[in-house]
Amino acid sequence: MVDRETIEETLRLISGVLSARVVGDAGDPEEVHILANSTRHPKQIARDVESCLMARFGLVIDHRRISVAQVEPDPPKETHLLLEAVTVRLQGGLARAEVALRLNETVFTGEAEGPASARSRLMLAAQAAASGVKQAARGLVDIIVEDVGRFEVGHRPVIACVVTLADGRGEEALAGSAHVRRDDGEAAVRAVLSALDRRLGLVLDEARVPE
Repeated sequence: MVDRETIEETLRLISGVLSARVVGDAGDPEEVHILANSTRHPKQIARDVESCLMARFGLVIDHRRISVAQVEPDPPKETHLLLEAVTVRLQGGLARAEVALRLNETVFTGEAEGPASARSRLMLAAQAAASGVKQAARGLVDIIVEDVGRFEVGHRPVIACVVTLADGRGEEALAGSAHVRRDDGEAAVRAVLSALDRRLGLVLDEARVPE
């Protein structure tokens, strides 16, 4: 004898169906309630429910007794850090770099401080970017900026960097570059993000905390 749980479990196998509930006697259901996603038209799902009940269980049910409610799927969480702002402030012989990175609705601000020389300011911008990424990764990785420099490639200025990404599995040296669009500091940040791009999505997925 067929029971409601078996019917409901079978209906959940239909494409687009998230859950199913049978009301009344399993051998002669009064109503069948379906919760589905929005990938298919409700009428298509209702027809599949009718066909499934007939073919699998020999149950004939009027389509008017089948209700289909649809829900929109949750939008995917972004795993790409967006550069919001780069600020380098000079005070005496010191420079302080601040980099704001956005992930969905959250902004992470990385900071670094050191000498105010042009070479040092480039390194500070890269280190502040690495600090912001580490915050977004919730401490699951360590990011060390090994070197950063300015080069001319095809008569265009380019900032290149090498970073070491360390986690529980070991260390990996990564390289990235970015053309200078606004200034060297902004390009240094984009070079760090470029170096980490191949691994960043996985790292941010691991760092995501269930809501």
